[in-house]
Amino acid sequence: MSLPVPLMFVSGPPIFIAVPFIEEESTSIFVIDVDEQKEIAEGLPVEINETKPAIIAKLNRIQTSFGQQIYRPLTFHLDEDERITGNVSKFEGNTIVVEIDGDEDTIVSIDLSEIQDVKWRGKSLPEN
Repeated sequence: MSLPVPLMFVSGPPIFIAVPFIEEESTSIFVIDVDEQKEIAEGLPVEINETKPAIIAKLNRIQTSFGQQIYRPLTFHLDEDERITGNVSKFEGNTIVVEIDGDEDTIVSIDLSEIQDVKWRGKSLPEN
């Protein structure tokens, strides 16, 4: 077996580069006992907020920046006949941040479980 012939040969001394080696700290994994997990879980308050699957399907349309630009303004029908009209600025977990239409300084955070319907141009937003 022969070595390939280099395309370019530079006459000179070899070059060595000093690369610093940083020793990383190890990460520890702590295993919690099953009994400890039960004690921790029993002490935490449980809050159940159920969001309707139809509302989630409607909101999937407006999660992208493109969808937020197209579907403007939206009217959110909430519990107790409350309506909020505005533009979606961002999604944060189980809440939507909405800029109120006509007043850009007012921002409202809406919990997804409170939303009964989402309308655009007077019609309910399609699910798919």
